[in-house]
Amino acid sequence: MSRRALISDIHGNLVALEAVLADIATQKVDEIVCLGDICGYGPQPIECIKLVREHCAWTLRGNHDEAIFIEPHDFGKNALAAIHWQRTILQPRPDSPPADAERWNWLKGLPAERKEKDIVFVHASPRDPIYE
Repeated sequence: MSRRALISDIHGNLVALEAVLADIATQKVDEIVCLGDICGYGPQPIECIKLVREHCAWTLRGNHDEAIFIEPHDFGKNALAAIHWQRTILQPRPDSPPADAERWNWLKGLPAERKEKDIVFVHASPRDPIYE
């Protein structure tokens, strides 16, 4: 039987993500998957996205990830400010290197759920995979 590590709610916290990945590396884990919210709150979403892409077999979209691309709802003042700031640093500009657009499109294209046999993986709940 394979062993899978589930991570989520990274929220741009690179120090925490590095600590979690270091701990996972000491376990006998076959793969790591991310259930969303790479973005939000913390100061290093770009670095966190990079590590998630390098280490996770697949990744889902969380409500903070989705908020990068839409006008967020039901967010507190601090969460809203963080999302607006992260949008400005993540959104590629005309003079950005191609990697910025590729990262933006990857984040935008994350699925809301993943089904494997009789298991449904979501960020929130099966009834509302992103927000509930």
